[in-house]
Amino acid sequence: MRMAPPHQSDTQSVDGEGLPPIADATLVPNSWSTRASHTIRRTPAALGADDPLTAELLATLAVPLASELEILGPLGEGGMGVVRLARQVLLGRDVAVKSAHPDAPTPRASRSLLQEAWAAATLEHPNVVPVYLLVADEQGQPHVVMRRIEGRTWGELIANPEDVQASFGARDLLGWHLGVLLQVCNAVHFAHSRGVLHRDLKPDNVMVGAFGEVYVLDWGLAVRLEGGPPRLGLARDETYVVGTPRYMAPEMAAADGPRLSERTDVYLLGGLLLTVLTGRGPHPGEEAAETLASIPFFEPILPPEVPRRLANVVRTAMATDPDARFASAEALRLELQGFLEERSADGLAAEATAELAALEAGLAAVPPDRQQVYRHFEACRFGFRQALRAWPAHADSAAGLRRALLAMIAYELDEGDARAASVHLADVMEPPAGLVARVSAAEATQAGAAADLVRLRADLDPSLGGRTRIFVFSVVMLTWTLIPLLAWVFDFGITHRGLLLTHGAMVGVVVPFVVWARDSLSRTGLNRRVAQMLMIVQTTLLIGDLVGLLIGMTAQQILIFDQVLFATVAALAAEGEVRIARIPAIGYLVALVVTILRPDLLYPTIAACNLLVVVVTFTMWYPTQRGKLLKHPNKPPRRSFWSRR
Repeated sequence: MRMAPPHQSDTQSVDGEGLPPIADATLVPNSWSTRASHTIRRTPAALGADDPLTAELLATLAVPLASELEILGPLGEGGMGVVRLARQVLLGRDVAVKSAHPDAPTPRASRSLLQEAWAAATLEHPNVVPVYLLVADEQGQPHVVMRRIEGRTWGELIANPEDVQASFGARDLLGWHLGVLLQVCNAVHFAHSRGVLHRDLKPDNVMVGAFGEVYVLDWGLAVRLEGGPPRLGLARDETYVVGTPRYMAPEMAAADGPRLSERTDVYLLGGLLLTVLTGRGPHPGEEAAETLASIPFFEPILPPEVPRRLANVVRTAMATDPDARFASAEALRLELQGFLEERSADGLAAEATAELAALEAGLAAVPPDRQQVYRHFEACRFGFRQALRAWPAHADSAAGLRRALLAMIAYELDEGDARAASVHLADVMEPPAGLVARVSAAEATQAGAAADLVRLRADLDPSLGGRTRIFVFSVVMLTWTLIPLLAWVFDFGITHRGLLLTHGAMVGVVVPFVVWARDSLSRTGLNRRVAQMLMIVQTTLLIGDLVGLLIGMTAQQILIFDQVLFATVAALAAEGEVRIARIPAIGYLVALVVTILRPDLLYPTIAACNLLVVVVTFTMWYPTQRGKLLKHPNKPPRRSFWSRR
């Protein structure tokens, strides 16, 4: 928001003859003349031509000025006094010295300077210029020694926004000026806590230093509340119109001392805010008389672009009835701070809303780009959350965040990711009951599928029960390797009786052996298939012997036919396994051809094929079992048949 130059300059302080209460209608227009933007101070008659307190104090303060201060040159001049740059001799530091104006009557100037010094000395606050020393020269003229402040008046900065940008780098002019006003409110609230009213708050009585420091100046019209500094006049005893008509509160314009309170300064603070927003002081009129006459009927008029909340702050602070204003400068400051926080939240919410629109557009795409969807979602969620941190009651941010979360829940449910949907649902305040039920149902379904997947993976894990499986299978197959080798070495003939006895004995061995190791062999599908295959093969061989005998096959033909059975079983077992698992099937087919061509090599061929099965299976299964042990070297091995039996 760009602020126009002030309607009137507030840089000059002019002293009228002292206006009696407006209600007395005793104004003498020709006896005084002042502009509405100038400060009206009390007349010498009002102060008393002979002020004994002032005279007594000045007498005690009289010192040779040159021994304390080395005057270096002028810094500024007003209607009541001059400010000069000086060097404090003993401390060797530069200070500002405020003295009575040479043309001002001594009693009035002296009393005004003393009052300002008393008020400022009471208020040790970062936003109040500290008073170092109060002295009087040989002529009895008072001098107030203060910290030297280098900067510009706030009024100048309001009138020249480009200077604010150049000097302080402020891109947000409204925010910068409100920051200044917050510090002024702090100083005024502190003064009120010490029982002091300022009564002349205006942009030209606020100084902004080169580093952004803010000082409330000119406490010459300060009065005390009950319990305030006793050297200041009591507010309720005020019966004269003093202050700046452009900013004056109605009770000040009416010289209604009993109604002066903290809310009087609140009105002036509201006038400062109105000046920031409009670029001019609140009360209309050029001359003091017409401005004073308009104050009881004044209603702030603000440009339409002023935020509604800030406009309400102005109207409340500048209410004609003091009881309708903010109760304190601190209450006004908190309202301004709340506005700034909400305004910051507005900016964050605007950016987040743009990201929300992009998110919804991405979700509408077919198919949605998951990476882009989450990029926009994270951006809008972060923005809305930051806005809510800045202003927890920011309704638009709360609604936007809820909208984004509900959209993502629906998206994740459509994608089949109930877990992600549940995570988003946890962030939704008072989620719809139907949505909660839908997410719960999806979670149950997904949990069941996950459990099935875990069971399936466990069922296919070759490492579970692997040692028992390797041991049982190797023992059986090595037995089948040794039997034909022994028959070949000792030249046993091939007879039906021999086949039946051998195959029957193997059934009697394998079945109890498998039953004995059932705990390990039943843990996974692979183990169960191996156990079943061993039992089925042994049983099939025995049945094949009986069938062959019944149909008139020779014992050698039966044994050769068994190689076809072994080749078939090996081929089926190799289905879905690694390529090496196919070698036994090929070996049995080769053995079938060899035994047909060379029946005398039947025994060694069968032994070689059975040994090949042992080697291949050991090659496939043992690395998996060994890898499991290497992965968990400190984990005790799962109990198997040799640790249990």
